[in-house]
Amino acid sequence: MDTIKYNKENTPNASKLMESLRYSGYDNNIAISDLIDNSLDANAINVNVEINLDSKRDSYIMIVDDGVGMDEETLGQALRLGSVTHRNIESDLGRFGMGMVTASISIAKRVEVFTKQKDKPMLTSIMDIDEMAKNNNFNIYREKSTPEEVKFAQLNGLEDFGTVLVLRKCDKLTKPGIVEFKDSLKKDIGETYRYFLRSGKKIKVNGELVEIVDPMWTDGTLTEEYKQKSEIFSDEKYEIKIDGTDKKETFTVKIYILPKFDQVIMRKLKIGIKNQGFYILRNYRQISKSDDLGGIWNKDPHLNNIRAEIIFSGTLDLAMGINYTKHSIKPIQAVIDKLQNDIMSQIQTLAGRNKKDSRRESVKDLNFSEAEKLKIQLAKNDF
Repeated sequence: MDTIKYNKENTPNASKLMESLRYSGYDNNIAISDLIDNSLDANAINVNVEINLDSKRDSYIMIVDDGVGMDEETLGQALRLGSVTHRNIESDLGRFGMGMVTASISIAKRVEVFTKQKDKPMLTSIMDIDEMAKNNNFNIYREKSTPEEVKFAQLNGLEDFGTVLVLRKCDKLTKPGIVEFKDSLKKDIGETYRYFLRSGKKIKVNGELVEIVDPMWTDGTLTEEYKQKSEIFSDEKYEIKIDGTDKKETFTVKIYILPKFDQVIMRKLKIGIKNQGFYILRNYRQISKSDDLGGIWNKDPHLNNIRAEIIFSGTLDLAMGINYTKHSIKPIQAVIDKLQNDIMSQIQTLAGRNKKDSRRESVKDLNFSEAEKLKIQLAKNDF
């Protein structure tokens, strides 16, 4: 049978595709975290996020890092959908080559990137969705930076090396006020990158240092007021076979028992049903929290102080079912079975223990005052 050859071009409609990608399921905090991933992958020690919502001017969000910067080839890929760059899947936070574009345009219509490697000239790349729509192409502006662009980047913290990313025409901001936005973002970043912050990375939002937010409470840093540490009940590695190969990979599951307080304080510290479940980290970066993984974790009041971390390498991306927005997973059945059989049995043991403790506390709290009065009265009448 003869092969039919088609010569007709099948290039996607640039305007429609870019507009569709603006609705990829990111919220603002998740999108900014995706952009911070790029900074950390560039070995940045310091990352500064600046949010400006001044209604008198064009609102913008700026991310400045002191990473290694990008050469021309890497910069050429940075604002390209499905970019092709070298990645270490076992450590890098990026995955699908979509993050910088999709995360940026979920917030803004214009993306400006200024980057510099040590002892190299600064480079600039700009993507503007309005321009793409006007010309119906995916073209971006890229060249050596003008003196004005160099001065702008230097004024905003880019000196010998690093990258400045600016989101302009921010028409999809979900937080109405800058204080609410800043506080929410700091909390999410503090939790998402807690392992990186512990290792010495520093992230600031509008000049304020992001503190570690540890939902496992391993070092007592949940609040200043309550400093008790959690107990690690279990810390085990589990092996899974990669489909279609003889290769096996491991992931780690840690089960924590958080300190117990009275109900008022538990609610205040958000230690409750809503926050139970699995906290999932890919290459030590959190991608999902309080996840029941499709009902594996049956949320129960007796598990209010029990949480678990699943930590896996990017080599298990397919088995874990991670999507390109990196904020949820859908593991294959083999992973689900492993969690169901090996982890949830331990979780249920802890639920039973907590249930017994609750009964003991209930008995202890019973009011025996009337019985005590009767006992004293009988003693007085005992001749």
